[in-house]
Amino acid sequence: MKILFTFTMMMVVMLSQTMTPQTWVQQTSGTDSTLFDIYFVNQDKGFACGINGIVLKTTNGGTNWTVLATGITDGFQVIKFLNADSGFVFGSTGGILLKTTNGGTSFNNIGPNLPGQSNGGMWFTSVTTGCIAVGSNYSNSKILKTHNGGTSWDTVYSGSNWISYFYFSDANHGWATASGGTVLKTTDGGNNWTTLNTGGNYWMSGVYFSDPNNGLVGGGYQTAGSFPTIWKTTDSGINWAPVFTQNSNVWVGISKIVFPSINIGYAINATSTGAGALLKTTNGGSSWANEATPKGNLRSLFFTGISNGYTVGDGGIILKFSGTTGVPNKETSIPVFFSLSQNYPNPFNPSTTIGYSLGENSHVRISVFDVIGKEITTLVDEEKSAENYAVKFDAKDLSSGIYFYRLQTDEFTQTKKLILLQ
Repeated sequence: MKILFTFTMMMVVMLSQTMTPQTWVQQTSGTDSTLFDIYFVNQDKGFACGINGIVLKTTNGGTNWTVLATGITDGFQVIKFLNADSGFVFGSTGGILLKTTNGGTSFNNIGPNLPGQSNGGMWFTSVTTGCIAVGSNYSNSKILKTHNGGTSWDTVYSGSNWISYFYFSDANHGWATASGGTVLKTTDGGNNWTTLNTGGNYWMSGVYFSDPNNGLVGGGYQTAGSFPTIWKTTDSGINWAPVFTQNSNVWVGISKIVFPSINIGYAINATSTGAGALLKTTNGGSSWANEATPKGNLRSLFFTGISNGYTVGDGGIILKFSGTTGVPNKETSIPVFFSLSQNYPNPFNPSTTIGYSLGENSHVRISVFDVIGKEITTLVDEEKSAENYAVKFDAKDLSSGIYFYRLQTDEFTQTKKLILLQ
C-alpha cells in the first residue's frame, strides 16, 4: 500500500512539472490595422495581411513582426504561401493580387487585368496552379484558374452567388463557399465545379474537409432567421446536418474553420459588435463550445501543429496558442509538431533522404514536383502514426535541376526545394 501511494504521488509531481497549460497569448503585431488572414510555412516563418495594404512577416514564431512594403493602400483579404519564398496576397478591391518569389522582400501586382472585384477567395495547390474568386456588387461571381503562377487566368465557373472561401483537401478535391447557402465542389483540381446546397439562405464562408467525403462548412446572417451555423457532411456534400447554431441576430457568421488534428478543430464566429468568439471541437466537429481568448473580434486562424496556432483580427490583434495536450515523454522520439525537414544531402546525386515528423496519426502524402508544378512522383501516400520518419528519393532517371517536395497531411502542408546535380 505504501509503495502504491508513493508511486501515485510521484506521478502527480511529474504531471504538475511537465504538463504545460494551453493558453492564447496576445503578440505585438506593430499595427492597429484589422488583420484578415494569417499563414505559416513552418514553425518560425509566417505572414499576415489586412486593411491599408498591410502585410506582416515573422521569422521567430510570432515573437516579432515586420511590416513589409507592398506599395498598396487598399485592403488584403487572404494570404497563402507555397514555401518560404513563393506566396500570394489577394486584395479586397479589383486588380490587386500580389505575388512574391523572395519571401516578401518584394511584391509584384499580377492582378490589374482581373475581371471584377476581389471576393477574397483564393487557393493555390502549387506555385503555378491556383484559383481565385472575383465578382461585382456581391454577386455575379467567377472562379478563375491559373496554370502558370498568375500570368494568365481562365474562367472555369460563373454564377450569381458571391464566393467567399476555398479549401482543397488535395490537388484535385476542392470546395468553395458562397452566398445563398451555396457550396461548390470540384474533383478535377478546379477545372469544373458543381453546385451543392446546405439548405437555407445563409452567407456561407468557412470550409474544411479532412478528405473528399468528410467536411464542415460555416455560414451566417444573410436574412432574418439565418443564424450562424456549422454544417457537417460525411458523403461529400450530398447531405448536410447542422452541428452548431448561435441563436442571435447580433452574430454575423462562421468565417473560418481549421483542424490541427483529426478530432480537434477551431472555428471563428465573427460579430457585428466587435466581440467575436472562438469555437472549439474535440470530436471531429460533431459538437462545438466557446474557447476562451483574451479579447478581440477575430478573423482568421492557422495552426502549425496541434499545440501551436495563431489567430488574427480587428485592431491588429494577433493571438498565439501554445501548450501541450498531454505529458511530454522525454524518453521517446514522438514529435509534438508536424514538420518537414530539408533533404540531405542537398544538392544530391542521384539519391537523397527526406525526413518528416507527424505530431498526430494522419494520412500522409509526400510528392515531388518540377519547377512548373508538374508532379513527378509520390514517395508516400498512406496512413501513419505519430512518429519521426525518413524516406529516400532516387532521382537517377531525372535531369539536373531544381525540384520541390511537399508533405501534406490532414491538417498540415509544407513544401521545400531540393537540387539535383547529375
